[in-house]
Amino acid sequence: MNRKSTCISGVFSLVFLVVMLTLIYTIPFPPSHASPSPSPVSAVPVTCDHWTPINTTANVRIIQGNSSVPYKTYICSIELLVGTATNVAIVEGTGSTCGTNTAGMAGGATAATGYNFGANGGIAHGSGIGAIMVTATPQDDVCVLVSAANQVSGVIGWTQQ
Repeated sequence: MNRKSTCISGVFSLVFLVVMLTLIYTIPFPPSHASPSPSPVSAVPVTCDHWTPINTTANVRIIQGNSSVPYKTYICSIELLVGTATNVAIVEGTGSTCGTNTAGMAGGATAATGYNFGANGGIAHGSGIGAIMVTATPQDDVCVLVSAANQVSGVIGWTQQ
């Protein structure tokens, strides 16, 4: 390769670089709040950063809604075990046992319409990344409802946003 072709090659490389940089910095991009598609699904999965142990024989609130900001509660993982055959529901609502405006998060809004576990039965669902349940109403509490005074144990991974 001679000096003339090296010089021409260098000029073409420089022109190419200038054109590419001009295109990169002049192409209009949508504002950061604009969605590239009408899909309501976020590209970033929900990641849970709180874990609450479950150790109950009665209806109980396990997650209190955030009353100062309109956050929903996202459940990313749940593990439940029962010692004796028991129905267990995960519900949302307000109050110490979600007794007001109760709505089912997994199944119905009562223990009878939740999970039906046989003796020593249970579930393990979710990994802590990505939501498996979410409250429909921002600021709602999350509760566990049981059909009988039998031991229910486990843990639930969650976040609010």
